[in-house]
Amino acid sequence: MLRDRGQVVRQAAHPVEPAAFDRTRSRHTIRSDLALIADEHAVLSWQCRILLEAVENGRPLGTLRRYIQGLLDAARNHFRSEERVMRATRFADADDHGADHERLLRDAAGVLRRVDVDPLAVDWTRVCDDLGRQLSEHQSRQDRELEGHIRRLRA
Repeated sequence: MLRDRGQVVRQAAHPVEPAAFDRTRSRHTIRSDLALIADEHAVLSWQCRILLEAVENGRPLGTLRRYIQGLLDAARNHFRSEERVMRATRFADADDHGADHERLLRDAAGVLRRVDVDPLAVDWTRVCDDLGRQLSEHQSRQDRELEGHIRRLRA
């Protein structure tokens, strides 16, 4: 799906310290930041889609749990990438954005706990809807602000 997935993983694995940022940050690096965020958003959307398809197709509970864990892992990776970019570009709303990340991770971890306690009591359609809605709201609000900040640096 992503041709340069290895490149994305390498970029996310090497955080940039805030001290490394200056106004002369290369346009290539800024383009890479935007591409990384877009690629990771695609991965999150794909994870949500496969979870919903698994629910609709009546997949076993173990499979659904693995898909939620995969979504949670992808979200953690994406949030680390965003937080690296926010530090590197001195994004003013980084604290609020990071707090939203923590809330999303807490909510997803809560779903996993409910699955582990009583998987038959979980309303899987609602879980998919809630997780998808929360990620979509975060992307349309918080991530758009970050992307706008990065684009302004590029100008």
